Amino acid sequence: MTYLNQKEEGVKTLNQAIKMNFSNPNSWHFLALHHKEEKNYNQSMKCYLQAMKNDPNNFNVLRDLSYLQLYLRQYLPFLETSRKGVDLRPGLAVNWVTYAFANYLNKNYEFAFKLLESCEKIAPVKPQEKNEIVLFQTHMLKLQNKYIDAINFLEENKK
Repeated sequence: MTYLNQKEEGVKTLNQAIKMNFSNPNSWHFLALHHKEEKNYNQSMKCYLQAMKNDPNNFNVLRDLSYLQLYLRQYLPFLETSRKGVDLRPGLAVNWVTYAFANYLNKNYEFAFKLLESCEKIAPVKPQEKNEIVLFQTHMLKLQNKYIDAINFLEENKK
């Protein structure tokens, strides 16, 4: 209803659903999406966190929460959320790359580099993704002033 130009009624219905079952993570997730669409990011964050509290293994809520944290530049919470994503679905390369990126944003360059090395052993990576990962790893070596290591790393991965 909130997406069919009946926002007030949609929010009212979501609030009623929450009153009927406070621990329903879906209601909180939909309310979070509504607040995010309205650019009410603080309310959206509260709803996402409530949804996660009610269902800590809900990967869809976790993913949407991480997007909002990244958008709001809340890098430390984003780091924790992305780690939970790896815990929930370790077989997805994107979760490992996201966790490495979160570490990069928190200036944990060496750990991020190692995560990306592990990523290839744990989850399959497409050739074009491999190229991007190598360039990202090289960038992290540069940020650590390891220029010779960066050149050698590129040489090792030139194919």
